[in-house]
Amino acid sequence: MRSSSRIAEEQIQYLGFLARQYFTLKGQLYLKANDTGKWQLKFAALYQNFLFFFESEESTKVAGVVLLEHSTCEHTCLANVKDMENQNCFSIFVPLGDNQKQLITLRASSENQCTTWIENIRKSRYERIGH
Repeated sequence: MRSSSRIAEEQIQYLGFLARQYFTLKGQLYLKANDTGKWQLKFAALYQNFLFFFESEESTKVAGVVLLEHSTCEHTCLANVKDMENQNCFSIFVPLGDNQKQLITLRASSENQCTTWIENIRKSRYERIGH
């Protein structure tokens, strides 16, 4: 019998509260919607092995969260690189099991910020502790 695991909404909001105070990295990122392909500006905070998204820097309610454990993060070259919407992009590949992965595509405002996000996301894994 398969059982499901759930994290209470209150716990996610509490962790989001902690992320806004004790972040490893925070700032604005564009998140590419998988269904429409449109970029949405979000405020992001990296905390432990979670990446939290908020609608704005002032917003306190978590709009989304990604568990980064066992994920990979790579610089992404999107088609038509001369277009600003396709520069400074990176992707997070989150394993879902059965060789499936969820793709999350993000864009930073500069190449330096893009590199900083990638480096910090790669370091945010508990799997590396003790190795």
